Amino acid sequence: MRLNSKPLFSKTRFYTLWIVLFALIMIMIFSHYYVFHGMSVNPDVIVINTSKPENGGFVLNGDTTSSAAGFSGYSYEVDNGNLLLNVRYIPLANRWHPFGDFRIQLSKQEMADVSQIYLSSEDGRKKLVWTKTA
Repeated sequence: MRLNSKPLFSKTRFYTLWIVLFALIMIMIFSHYYVFHGMSVNPDVIVINTSKPENGGFVLNGDTTSSAAGFSGYSYEVDNGNLLLNVRYIPLANRWHPFGDFRIQLSKQEMADVSQIYLSSEDGRKKLVWTKTA
């Protein structure tokens, strides 16, 4: 016989547990993007040091104007002969992404149908980096 007929989990405690669990999951997702994946940056904050064709492919070296940001990766898409390169940075460099400088090497197959390379961002900004001649 129970002396206290109060349930083990009240509705308030149950809902509080779910809210805390949901908040923890959201923090983990945000942390993944903030610490590992990175966010697309404005092409105007990227400085290109060298851009040159190499062995049928292409090499692009650069940095960011933000001293605290760390390069975390890139993605691209080819659209009508234009390669739109989306560069990602994390706001604060960490042990996984310690530097802002980058070296992006595109293969001969990736450059097959490309006549121009643009730095682009998710909000539609573009900056021409390279144009194929002859």
